[in-house]
Amino acid sequence: MTWSKNRDADLFSPRVFLPQERDINSARILTFGYNVDVKPGSRSNVKSVLDFAKDLLYDLKYSKDENTDELNIGSVPLAFVVHFMGGLVVKAFGAILFISTPHLKNSTTIQNVNEQFRHLAPRLRIVSFYETKPTAMGPAGPRIKDSSVLGYPGEVSKPLDADHHTVCKFDSTNDPNYITVRNYLKLRDPSGNSKPGTLFSITDPSDTDLIFFRDRWTPSTCEWILQKPEFVQWLDPIRGGPRLLWLHAPGGSGKSVLASFVVNHLVEIGLCCQYVFTRFSDQNKRSLSWILRSLAFQMAQVLPAFRALLGGLPQGLKLKGADPRAIWQRVFKDVLFRIVLSEPIYWVIDGLDEADNPRQAVKFFGDVLQTASPIRILVLSRPSSDIEAELKRMSARWEGANLEERAQDFHVFINRELEWDDIPKFKEKITQQLLDAVHGNFLWLRLTVDRINRCHTEEDVNRALQQLPPGMEDLFDRIAAGDAPSLKPSAVDWDPLWRLLVIGNGETVTMVHQAAREYLLNAKDRPFGIDQRGSHSKLLLRCLTFLSTPGVRARISHGEEPGLLSYAASYWAAHLQASNNVSQDIMTAVVKFLRGPSVLTWIQAVAQAGNLHFLVQASAYLPSFALNVSRVIGDQVPLDRNVAEKNLIKSWATDLSKIVGKFGNQLLGDPDSIYRAIPPFCPPNSAIYWQFSARNFRGITVNGWAMISWDDVIARLSLVSALRDNVTTVFIYRADTYQEARRIRPGERVRKFQVNRLGTLLVTCGYSTTRVWDMANGICLTEATNPRGRPRPQAVTFIREDTCVLISSEDRRLWLLRIAGHKSFFEEITQIMDRTVGGDLVNSPTCAALNPDGCLLAIGYRKSSLSVWEVGGSECLARCLELERVQETIWHPFSGEILGMHTGGVVLKWDMDGNELVKIPVGASTMAISPKGNLVATGDMRGNISLLSTSDLGLIYRAVCQDPVMGVAFSVDGLQLYDIRHSYGNVWEPKVLLKLSETTSQSDTASESDTLGPQVSLSETLYNKIDPVTALSPEPHSQLFCTGSEEEVVALNSADLNNALERGRSASFMGIEQLEWNDDGTLLCAADLSRTILVRRVKHTNTEREGWETEMVVDMSIGDFDGNIDQIIFQPKGNLLFVCSSQSAVIISMARKEVIVVQNIETPGGRWMNHPFSQEHLVFFAPSVADIYTWHALEKVTGLRLTLPFGEYTTQNTVHINPSFSGGFESHSDCKGSVDTPAEVSSALVRKRVLSPSQNYLLMQLSMEIDEQRRSAIRLLDTSPLKKYPTQEPDPLVQNMSRLNLDSKTFSITLMELPDELVDRIYQPLAFIAGRGAGSEMLLFLDCDSSIRSWRGSAVSVTGGYLSQTTVSHYCLPSDWVGPDYVRLFRMLSDGTLLCPRNGQVFVVKCKGLGG
Repeated sequence: MTWSKNRDADLFSPRVFLPQERDINSARILTFGYNVDVKPGSRSNVKSVLDFAKDLLYDLKYSKDENTDELNIGSVPLAFVVHFMGGLVVKAFGAILFISTPHLKNSTTIQNVNEQFRHLAPRLRIVSFYETKPTAMGPAGPRIKDSSVLGYPGEVSKPLDADHHTVCKFDSTNDPNYITVRNYLKLRDPSGNSKPGTLFSITDPSDTDLIFFRDRWTPSTCEWILQKPEFVQWLDPIRGGPRLLWLHAPGGSGKSVLASFVVNHLVEIGLCCQYVFTRFSDQNKRSLSWILRSLAFQMAQVLPAFRALLGGLPQGLKLKGADPRAIWQRVFKDVLFRIVLSEPIYWVIDGLDEADNPRQAVKFFGDVLQTASPIRILVLSRPSSDIEAELKRMSARWEGANLEERAQDFHVFINRELEWDDIPKFKEKITQQLLDAVHGNFLWLRLTVDRINRCHTEEDVNRALQQLPPGMEDLFDRIAAGDAPSLKPSAVDWDPLWRLLVIGNGETVTMVHQAAREYLLNAKDRPFGIDQRGSHSKLLLRCLTFLSTPGVRARISHGEEPGLLSYAASYWAAHLQASNNVSQDIMTAVVKFLRGPSVLTWIQAVAQAGNLHFLVQASAYLPSFALNVSRVIGDQVPLDRNVAEKNLIKSWATDLSKIVGKFGNQLLGDPDSIYRAIPPFCPPNSAIYWQFSARNFRGITVNGWAMISWDDVIARLSLVSALRDNVTTVFIYRADTYQEARRIRPGERVRKFQVNRLGTLLVTCGYSTTRVWDMANGICLTEATNPRGRPRPQAVTFIREDTCVLISSEDRRLWLLRIAGHKSFFEEITQIMDRTVGGDLVNSPTCAALNPDGCLLAIGYRKSSLSVWEVGGSECLARCLELERVQETIWHPFSGEILGMHTGGVVLKWDMDGNELVKIPVGASTMAISPKGNLVATGDMRGNISLLSTSDLGLIYRAVCQDPVMGVAFSVDGLQLYDIRHSYGNVWEPKVLLKLSETTSQSDTASESDTLGPQVSLSETLYNKIDPVTALSPEPHSQLFCTGSEEEVVALNSADLNNALERGRSASFMGIEQLEWNDDGTLLCAADLSRTILVRRVKHTNTEREGWETEMVVDMSIGDFDGNIDQIIFQPKGNLLFVCSSQSAVIISMARKEVIVVQNIETPGGRWMNHPFSQEHLVFFAPSVADIYTWHALEKVTGLRLTLPFGEYTTQNTVHINPSFSGGFESHSDCKGSVDTPAEVSSALVRKRVLSPSQNYLLMQLSMEIDEQRRSAIRLLDTSPLKKYPTQEPDPLVQNMSRLNLDSKTFSITLMELPDELVDRIYQPLAFIAGRGAGSEMLLFLDCDSSIRSWRGSAVSVTGGYLSQTTVSHYCLPSDWVGPDYVRLFRMLSDGTLLCPRNGQVFVVKCKGLGG
């Protein structure tokens, strides 16, 4: 009765009170009790806390409800409310509200639980309540708050007016204590808060370093800081606004311990605190990127408003490899500074001088001081000229203070740590001598006290005191010389350098201080000086040896992690790069590793840890190693061996980057796939393919490689729909699947559009109206009539925290549009009165660009010089007289430089501060700059794509291919490049982008004008002209298939022989639109864009050309026909041909070679097929009807109404929404009830229909547009009722249902139900094929994760539904094979062979598990 007041069951709050709460009553509330007697000496219960925890875990996993149905606990986030010892039982779950839990009791069990729990705590939301009234327990009452509060960062603690027994018992829902607990439950995040962790890539517990330094704190020290005036003023929560305090002191003076004390103090007094401990020993924790991501991640845990705004960032965005300036802009300036903070938040940054770019960090902090946000920043570091210089450039709100010598702290430390208490006077003498010699250095004092404590006699102590080293370097010399005992008396023979090491949290070994590291690295003339290159070489060999150890793969596959695995897999390539060693033993080890199966084991280990960036890192380092090999040891080995080994290394360098780009998601989901499922999909010239091609890849074979090497195009987007809409519609695509996600229709021609930095808002500038849209739902937020004269917009940007849009127009005016209310208006800010050198007014600009902050405007002219103006001002800030005839300008995102393009395709860069100008001719016609600002992409009218370094405009990459480039853009993460080429667009992923991303993510020291890290050589790729496959049709009974192309070529191919058997060309010279075989595979029909119909007879002979030849049967053009040809159907065993578009249908007599029937199609969005059970009829399937027509006259004879299992268009069990196809803007559950209205279904289209081999089942995939979003739905039809139609008389009941508004020949068929878990996974249904059992059939489909899956379901009665069975994954396709243009042409043969068109070729994938 822990939770019942006065043991009254009517006051049992979990059952009686919580279900009444509006925001809680939808949650399942369960209780867990345990029988424990806490009376001293009791033996009634011998169970331990661990036993109770195991009981709880068992019940969570296996509990059932009163109907014996699974509770499925854990499928949604869990929140635990626990009292007293119950808190120790549940320290392993989601959000936890502790009520009077004894965290800090002097108990070994509790200490062990706490040690394990602290590693989990950073992932949880913790609230600790403690009682304020004493409770009698034995001779003395418990320490209330000290025991019940953990003191973890982010923990919320709150007192309750109760004693220990009544703290969780409440009188009513009005009880103040109940209200306090209830309110925190309502604040819990139901989403599980996974977004920040994914976004910021923070996996380590944030308190690891805090605890490490907190453990080194000596009680009663550091308290002086609380009285220091500068700190008191910085801390004061009442004083508004931001503040920065810089505390500096020499190395070893205890700054990190002081920082941990400050953090602990802030948490204890209930202030919101985030902290970072920059660690010199950890390369990641030295990067400015990590510092910013860590701060943001911690804030997301405790600031709901901040976390909510982060949810608006683009899906799939990860900031781990992003430029720190981009992180600062997108996360802090664009998100955090938009939040109104009611209370201050405190940042504690320790060791900023050890960061890679402290000066840039201080610049960021300066931005904070320019806002009104009450953010208090405490920086602790060694004296640094960089930090000081940058701080002095700030105007106000910062203070600096030197950490003067703290004699009191030193005295307290010596008194506690020195072990000569039995001789007080002698200890006092030692203390004074140490205080005289310490000179503010806590590290020196700690090591020296440790030396003295190891002395056994007073004489030894006096000798040690006489030899006290004056500084750290002398102290390290003596430690290295071994004149003091080692760390452990039992290991006196150990290397004396053990004293310079410490074992930190997580059992990691690190140097005792950065000073020790610097000593060893610079001690070249000392016995223990470290040869850095030699050490890297030794570590490299050790890592490769470990990864090549037999049995490592087996241990990884069984979930084990051998001790050195993580380090070896992560850092062997870094050691290779740092060693710069190309000796014969290094070369032999690397080649042996890359040639053997261990390289796959390494890839598996890296993928299992989720660290694919280490593959990209190795890809960047291996080419320079191969180059050095040929230079250094080229004459030491035979030429053929040298060339072969160098080619092997370079080939793997390419493979690694491509594997990440094309198979990254698959590897993360199934690391073991690197052995069997990935190599067969790699091109034949790749190292991974030819090294492991002899293996049985799960029976998977892939043929059809026209290009035998990797290419850089990973997807192709069709823009035909956009061209048809004549630029009146904005199409939005998913960045992960390249599938159309949404359409926004301004209703007029769009002259220019722009997206804000968060990817949440879109502004469209039409001819007469400008509108701002919400990207998530397509709602127009505001619109305004364009200014008088409708000047053309030239530059558009969002400003003032996305509350306004700033537009520069061709009449040199600047306009402001406020996003407030549905109707808005333009405000003219200024008109630029630019003049020529002679004083004349200039003509209209050719281009304009607003800088990222919207405060500067660059204007280019045809016959005047490029000029820069301040927005709102009337003065020209800068002018470049050399820059005339500028066609395009863009601002560097960070440096303030301007990049542009001259007439003739000359790319330029102008630094207006230094008036420096760089030009390079590349023939560009369009350009874009990367998010990091390190690259410029250009496209030209010859079809070339080029990448230039912004530092010197040097060319580093070029792809030569077909069709003029009309536009280019980078992806949000800068890893991909998009282009537009009239009717299609390409998605490029050059490996140079991956390499540069990995290089820049290793360090933040490179500025925008620095070179691109390691030398990146020019990479040029020549792509032959591609004739895309536009139609594909397999012959029903063999391995033959036919393809049609954009250049009117029809090719007959064999899936077995993998080559073209016969080629033909349309006489109209128009692209092939449709291909279809007749049932017996003897006739093939092709239709082109000119509506010409070609029917050929295909027959087998014993002549040349692989025994096949074709004969023309029909060659005719359809005259009276509307729309493009969508379908062709042969009459079974007849001489008629059906051809239709979305608007018209015709019947052609092949014998007479003429059209005999013409019919308009009244119901849009359907698909036709032969009647499964009548050779004289066709069936037209639409989303809600199936109409039966005669072959000879196209006369409708029967209408079938497709109804749903549980009533007419209810909101249950009707249309199953596929969220991956829909674009992910709304969840599956959100859409389910909003889709099923007759109007919506009637506007849907049937995208795909798949008939089972037995013809008993038909699966239809629908595509519909709802709220401007593309949605997918799946329906299954039992075709057996069609056997009764059209012969059966109409059902009188259905005939009288006037609400259906159907004619007298209408019947009804009920659709069958598919399991939601199946429907949600189907991206594209492929085929039903025969299973292994008699009468067994299985559905094959392309999953949303690009894998080919099968599902076997038992087709039972409608009332019984479909028996749900799990799907089986057979293999996964590369990400660049599943673009929308390719997927719509996927075809599967009856034996499971998959035909995948891509870039003018067709890949043939056979899998033995499917019979192929």
